[in-house]
Amino acid sequence: FLLDQGAEFNTSTESGLTPIYTAAEEGHLDCLHLLADKGAVIHEASYSKRSLLYIVILKGHVDCLQFLANRKVNLYQADIDGLTPLHTAVGSGSIDCLRFLINRGININQPTKLGFTPVYLACLGGRIKCLEFLAENKADLDKADYEGLTPAYIAAA
Repeated sequence: FLLDQGAEFNTSTESGLTPIYTAAEEGHLDCLHLLADKGAVIHEASYSKRSLLYIVILKGHVDCLQFLANRKVNLYQADIDGLTPLHTAVGSGSIDCLRFLINRGININQPTKLGFTPVYLACLGGRIKCLEFLAENKADLDKADYEGLTPAYIAAA
């Protein structure tokens, strides 16, 4: 109703929140569809310099991730530290998002600027199910970070 009455939907709060960002964070796929169809911005970073893609993965909303992928959001997009959506999926522990991204051909061994691979981050965060999934999908289990520390070292630390 509000959109049909001309309500502004790309205006952000002082902290950078927009209606579409909130819909994505909460996993409200119908609102995400409606706002995007009305022209809400979906390809730019917003709150805390994170994109809609990062927030839906962080929250494990694979249906919203599918929607954004269908809208041609860049699934390879890295942030300033080299963290990709795949790293975010591991960090959040979302196997569904991890599976979706790997099935889309995302590099399973992509390191961050500091050399942290998805396997490394799974070990660092104690994400055993993610680690098992990555191993099943032929991820490199021995790739070291910039200091030469391997995932096995991190897991044992």
